[in-house]
Amino acid sequence: MIKEHISTSLSVEMDDFDSPPFFDRGGRYKAYSLFGDNLVPILAELNEELV
Repeated sequence: MIKEHISTSLSVEMDDFDSPPFFDRGGRYKAYSLFGDNLVPILAELNEELV
């Protein structure tokens, strides 16, 4: 989902997890459960490298 979002929006931010399709699948809580404290640094790196 993150890859698809970046391909259309050119970035992904924490606020994006409060909207569909992320919110429909657990939103920021699910993202934190998957990536833990690494979530914010991962998003920053993704945005820097892919944009």
